[in-house]
Amino acid sequence: LFRRLRCVHVYECVSHGRQWYWTLHMTTDARYCLREMQPSTEDRSEPHPDWWLRGAGRPYPAGVNSFICNNLNSSEPKSVLIHRDANHPDNFSGGRELMIPPRLMQGLIPEALLDGYIFWQNE
Repeated sequence: LFRRLRCVHVYECVSHGRQWYWTLHMTTDARYCLREMQPSTEDRSEPHPDWWLRGAGRPYPAGVNSFICNNLNSSEPKSVLIHRDANHPDNFSGGRELMIPPRLMQGLIPEALLDGYIFWQNE
């Protein structure tokens, strides 16, 4: 919640490799978020409310709709961890590193950096 900017960012808690990450999936004003999000241009029977004129994203996190009515299905998404050894020429930390996919940092780091670089976390 940003009172001065009058907008709200909603983050989704995503599991990857038995770790949890927060990614942006909805905002009430796309001008103030670090993720490239496009407000909806679909035809509507009624105009958007004032607070959603520049809003973008999904109202529910990914995969929630299938669990709202059916809590018996508990299949979790699969994930793969990519590690880089200490002797790799691009490893400057001197220890084992873990690649963090860009989808796990959406809204936390500017989209231009996520598009141009691969991020590694030191263990």
